[in-house]
Amino acid sequence: MPLSDAPYAQYIKAEEPQKDPRLFDYKKTNALYIPKDKRISGGLQGIYQALNAIDWAQTRNLARSPDKYHEEDAAGLIGHHPHKDTVDAYFALNALLHFIAPKVLPEEIDQLLKTWKISDKVNVIGGNERAGIKMRF
Repeated sequence: MPLSDAPYAQYIKAEEPQKDPRLFDYKKTNALYIPKDKRISGGLQGIYQALNAIDWAQTRNLARSPDKYHEEDAAGLIGHHPHKDTVDAYFALNALLHFIAPKVLPEEIDQLLKTWKISDKVNVIGGNERAGIKMRF
């Protein structure tokens, strides 16, 4: 009896692996397909992190001049006249949490949160700029 007719032949026979339709043929393109929703989320992440860095620099400048400025937006967390180390810890933790959020939140909630935080950061940065607080690390 040939091997292909044996009852266990179905378990021995190697099958062609199924190709994932979300991937390009990397041999031709040398690139992986990134789903559209992941590109949007990554773009929002980049925008938020850039705005967070600007706000961080402005808040560090604010911390250097406690006689001229005081913190209003995050005052409950870091105080009205925060120390530079407190500012650094607050913004570093903020940046880290925004990298962790997509891994624990549903995608729709994550994108909504990022969009809201981006609009908030733009508002805060604009307010800082109008108050005369410059970016300076």
